Amino acid sequence: MMIWKMWQVEYYETSKGRRPVADFIESLDVKSRAKIARTVDLLEEFGTDLGMPYAKHLSRRPRR
Repeated sequence: MMIWKMWQVEYYETSKGRRPVADFIESLDVKSRAKIARTVDLLEEFGTDLGMPYAKHLSRRPRR
């Protein structure tokens, strides 16, 4: 028996409560929002096992 854990995708929120990623997604046309929603669904289902073309391992630390 396999136990499947769903991941939870959380959007960045500033200390002032702004959610720039969610705001950007909401500003897009319906077709683009649907593509993003599908990709987020895949991320929630497969997490770190989701590979190309949907997700890619970052090989270095992000710039600050």
